[in-house]
Amino acid sequence: MVVLGVAGIFLVAVQESVIHGLRVVDVTDEREEVQEELAFSFERLTRELAQAITFTTADATQVVFTVDLNEDDSAETVDYSLSNGQLVRTESGTSVSVVKNAQSVSFAYTDLDGNSLSTPVASGSMDDIRVVTVSVTADLEDETITVPTAVFVRNLFYAGS
Repeated sequence: MVVLGVAGIFLVAVQESVIHGLRVVDVTDEREEVQEELAFSFERLTRELAQAITFTTADATQVVFTVDLNEDDSAETVDYSLSNGQLVRTESGTSVSVVKNAQSVSFAYTDLDGNSLSTPVASGSMDDIRVVTVSVTADLEDETITVPTAVFVRNLFYAGS
């Protein structure tokens, strides 16, 4: 009887260890998924921003610009903004969530001389944008991940030099 009791306690302890291990794996998988989603989204965002032709909106939480995505000499309009806890990319009226569980997004703009431009950037100063700094914070169950990056706007960077 004592052996059965000790074996029962041992099995409960093993079961709890297995359950805890599975929870850790789930959280790790979720964290990796969010990090991969952020990395993929940032690669696309930085590539598109680097090739921007003009900016039409340059705000702290939204950036709208034109870019020739398919190299057909026709510029498409791309919009990145935070909507309902998601970083959303809109192109030609079609919106797609690129980062789910986004807690915040911020855009900052710098001119050729390294001066910060106040947001929203005035329409007369849009051509002065040379660097866009982006920061996205994504929310996990028990932690947040913040990913910052700075993008040199190639098409505009050399236009003013």
